[in-house]
Amino acid sequence: MNLSMPNNHPPFHSNFVRLGHRNYVQGSTLVQGLIEAIASWNLGALQHLNMACYSMLNEQGCYELIKHEQMDNNNIKKSATVFKIRCNSVEHLVLLNGTQKEVTTVIPYDEEVLISQHTLLPSEKKITYSWNANHPLMMILIALNKALLHEVLASNVHGKWIFYKCDLNWHALHSETGTLSLQLGNNLGLQSACSNIYLNETKVGNIFFSRPVL
Repeated sequence: MNLSMPNNHPPFHSNFVRLGHRNYVQGSTLVQGLIEAIASWNLGALQHLNMACYSMLNEQGCYELIKHEQMDNNNIKKSATVFKIRCNSVEHLVLLNGTQKEVTTVIPYDEEVLISQHTLLPSEKKITYSWNANHPLMMILIALNKALLHEVLASNVHGKWIFYKCDLNWHALHSETGTLSLQLGNNLGLQSACSNIYLNETKVGNIFFSRPVL
């Protein structure tokens, strides 16, 4: 990846909230914080998002835009979340870690209400939703995939499905309206799964979830 070499981009400190009864910061909130960080660094429009969550945060976070000469695989692997992004055709690496500062704001949140207009197609391992580019993308994707996996990979011996990582054509998803669909691509037993994401039948990314054995 052709990484940029940023100068004088200070760390960006989050203002996370918790959604509903969760005791952790949801992936959609991490992405919202990233978008705010991108704006503060004047990187331009987000075009592509690749992110991986290696540990769950239940605290405020700090986003760091990494210079090429600062790249250290050990630091990257130790980060809570790693973002590989493209903004205005330039690639960047952003690391997110906790700051031990408490998240004090909780807002009401109901995933079922959020995606109440979805259609499940269990025989196709697929879920569809009428998409508008003004909708909260990450919230929608996480809620849709969770509903899909609950249906097609049901289990009484596993915990809750948790968002783990994604790779998204952010620009395409915010440029069109139409039918958004997620379809189970592959899974490792009942414990982890990758769903492919389509907008008007064109693939625009994928999303990974995992869950523990009880």
